Amino acid sequence: MALIAARNAPGQKDVNDEFSSKGILNTLNNFKELGTGYRFGDLTAKHCNLSGSHAETWRNLIDGSYPADVQDVLRSVITQALTHKDSHGHAKPIAIEWKWGGKSRSVKITYSRSKYTIELGFPPPLAMRLAQRREKAKGKK
Repeated sequence: MALIAARNAPGQKDVNDEFSSKGILNTLNNFKELGTGYRFGDLTAKHCNLSGSHAETWRNLIDGSYPADVQDVLRSVITQALTHKDSHGHAKPIAIEWKWGGKSRSVKITYSRSKYTIELGFPPPLAMRLAQRREKAKGKK
């Protein structure tokens, strides 16, 4: 069941694309639409156009993988990165690179130059983008 759910959920590349320097402005717009009360994982669901049972599956995977206190820390870093302003007060969101496979049940956050790096010691999403997996599945039918 967990593998089936993971197959229908965003992958590592989706998350990194979403928070990359190329995708961060779109993510900022999604953040503004959702408001500051969003739950960790909601931005990625919006980024990947998840709705209905797919959004619910993603929410269950997030809640089952990341304890509430970890979600709060990650949400805080995301908010800080997205609401960053330059020296003139203009919006200048900071990219975030996500890595999985660190020490068990740990979060390491670093900042250097113009990006945050978040290393997670929690189960990783599948590596491949969700859209690629969907296309691959269509080809098998």
